[in-house]
Amino acid sequence: MRIKLYGRVIGIFLKKHSFINVLISLQLIAVFVIGIIMTSIIDEKASSYEAVKPLLNGEGLYCGGYFLKDNENGGLLENTDEIKTQLKDVDFISSVNFASLQTGVDTQTNEVKTAYALVYDDYSANLFRPTIEKGSWITDSKQSDDIPQAVITRNYQGYNVNDIAEFETENGTLKVRIIGVIGDNEKYLGANSEYESNEPSYQLMLSTHFNCLNDQLKNKGFTNEEIALKLESLGYSADSIVYNEPVLFFTDKEWNKTDLDSVMSDSLFYKVQPEYFR
Repeated sequence: MRIKLYGRVIGIFLKKHSFINVLISLQLIAVFVIGIIMTSIIDEKASSYEAVKPLLNGEGLYCGGYFLKDNENGGLLENTDEIKTQLKDVDFISSVNFASLQTGVDTQTNEVKTAYALVYDDYSANLFRPTIEKGSWITDSKQSDDIPQAVITRNYQGYNVNDIAEFETENGTLKVRIIGVIGDNEKYLGANSEYESNEPSYQLMLSTHFNCLNDQLKNKGFTNEEIALKLESLGYSADSIVYNEPVLFFTDKEWNKTDLDSVMSDSLFYKVQPEYFR
């Protein structure tokens, strides 16, 4: 009897205060949605930080390697071995190197199109592992032959796992076996040239790539009008669909099969003796 009575009282209350109940329900839904969004953002930031947390918590430095001056011989330092000779307190250096590979000529701008190759040593290849859309990461490949193996970002050329991609270099045509594909907007380590000065240091280590420039600009918050102006400033018509050139990822072992040079990029990791900071 009491349960039925309570039920009737609640029913009468709901009927009399239907507007308030609807408002409360909408507020609860809004709080729930905001909670999901905030949790997602926090999880994304935390996962990026956790990957490089041991490095950032240790005694070390992170910096770009483009313009490190050679104090002994003049000019610029070209590789990590040269850095070690001039920084005596350095215990360990890891570098993400890069090189450019020609993919053809743009029919609208007549400019040479260039894909970028990132070359990882063992430390950097295992420090941050991107989310792989298809295939495997560069450290997981079981294949071995004379053709260099690489992971590639999603690309308009349609290169997929087990395909042989071809690029033009100073030594002629380079053939590369694709072992994995990274999807749009997935983070990867190194060569980050677009960042805000107030970003946390761990975010400066990470880059993202989009197959389509239009999608990349939308992701950054550009309006359709702003995208049109940006495309026109690059030499395209305002309604063009423009594709970015892909990024390729090699281990230094695989890159050495190409007989091509690579240079130090934005990402250099130093482990130094504690006395260095005193």
